[in-house]
Amino acid sequence: MTGHGMRKIAIVGNSGAGKTVLANRLGTLLEIPVTHLDALRYDPGLRRHPIRYLRLSSIWTG
Repeated sequence: MTGHGMRKIAIVGNSGAGKTVLANRLGTLLEIPVTHLDALRYDPGLRRHPIRYLRLSSIWTG
């Protein structure tokens, strides 16, 4: 499916709703990369990155 015009899918929902499972399954099925926002917002010690870091991350650029 890569290269067929689809660029990004946003999945939103409540905590525990299955967003991660859905994202991972869609990523596999559609052969597209999956980016989890928590991985961009928090470092491995669960400290928040500055918001400017999130804005500059590759998810917000084409």
